[in-house]
Amino acid sequence: GSTSCELASRTDSTYLSVFFFNDTATTEIYTLSLHDALPILKIDRDADDIYYDAQKKQIYISCGGGYLEVIQQKKPDTYKLQDRIKTAEGARTSLYVPQQKYFYLAVPKSEHNSAEIRIYQRRDKPKEMRKNL
Repeated sequence: GSTSCELASRTDSTYLSVFFFNDTATTEIYTLSLHDALPILKIDRDADDIYYDAQKKQIYISCGGGYLEVIQQKKPDTYKLQDRIKTAEGARTSLYVPQQKYFYLAVPKSEHNSAEIRIYQRRDKPKEMRKNL
């Protein structure tokens, strides 16, 4: 079966962005209007958690395919993949704490990894998120 995740964020006083995606082989983010739903960006497979940082206008998505996707919002309906950070296969459960600028990622035990919590820190330069510990 498939599961979905959604995020609604207020980007300014008059515009509301709503994102949703499904954990299919090809994952896309869509914007919704009263008339249609348009795909705006393809992301890695098995996307689970999604967070929006209003200050940086960035979206962070933890994907079980082994990547943390960092998407930059250019305009209310324009988005660009800014960074794709290699994490670990199956690591999709996460928590972003914007006040600390930390992104916590749960890595499950596997043949290649021990179970751990990886911590990534948002930086104010290009290639924003990097593994901290």
